[in-house]
Amino acid sequence: MDYFPYRDHAMHTALGHEIHQHIRQQLGGIAKAIDEQTASHDRFRTREEYERCWTELLSLSPTSRLPSRSYTYMTFPWPMADKGKAITTEAIRKFLVPDSKAAIRRELKRWHPDKFSAMMDSVVEVEREKVKKGAEIVVRCLNELLQSAS
Repeated sequence: MDYFPYRDHAMHTALGHEIHQHIRQQLGGIAKAIDEQTASHDRFRTREEYERCWTELLSLSPTSRLPSRSYTYMTFPWPMADKGKAITTEAIRKFLVPDSKAAIRRELKRWHPDKFSAMMDSVVEVEREKVKKGAEIVVRCLNELLQSAS
């Protein structure tokens, strides 16, 4: 004998479908809110926002670098308009307009491995290797830009 009679099974299935749809709608709203928050907080659209973040990062003393102030790969201030994209020479060039040698040299000083290593205390431990590799790519791209700048 089947545990669910046909009529009860159909009602159970309809109720399950309704609950499933409700959960999907709720999660969809949450996912949309997360996407909007990510778009507004994790991407730098202007040089001013980028510089503000770096000022904050540099102002943190080693003792104030608490987990609540920790950066991840996605929240770190990369020199690009859209951090969700790959770090490329072209993305950095577009962001650093005008790409004068002086501007590129300033960025190279900021991203120099010796100075940059002090920033790693502000990065969540599990993300440090990823951020370090990203910083190495930034330095390579900046060096390419410096060589091609007139």
